[in-house]
Amino acid sequence: DLVSGEGVTVTLYAQWTLDHYSISFNANGGSGTMPNQDIKYDVTAALSANKFKRTGYTFAGWNTAKGGNGKLYADKASVTNLSDTDGATVTLYAQWTVNRYSIAFDANGGTGTMIKITDKAYYDEIQLTANAFSRTGYTFVSWNTAEDGTGTSYTDKASVANLSDTDNAT
Repeated sequence: DLVSGEGVTVTLYAQWTLDHYSISFNANGGSGTMPNQDIKYDVTAALSANKFKRTGYTFAGWNTAKGGNGKLYADKASVTNLSDTDGATVTLYAQWTVNRYSIAFDANGGTGTMIKITDKAYYDEIQLTANAFSRTGYTFVSWNTAEDGTGTSYTDKASVANLSDTDNAT
């Protein structure tokens, strides 16, 4: 309080400006771009939806640490007060889980059985199982991703990787 004149008290009031901070989105091994998101302090806001892509991986959320050992946020999660510093930039890193797939073998007119190769990670190098099918009057030539042979061919017992970038595909 300031005193002015004869017994008059003048009160001064603090004035405040609301802090703002930005969120920067890092693809963390993915590709694409996302603009920064500006947020006001003490205001709850939904994080921007992920627009990044990563072949063979599924987006698993955002994290304050590149390696995933910080605070985790779901896609479009509601957040409040990620920073209390005016003008700060908070970086959120995309987190990825590797897609997994299985490989089935089709006799394509032949007979016999072969066990499916299951639960392989997108980047795993896999040796295909030796052909166990037979077909009278025919000689096995190769494996192919298309029934009519117009797809990708693989030799018997070939080492393969990245056959599917879709999670849970066969």
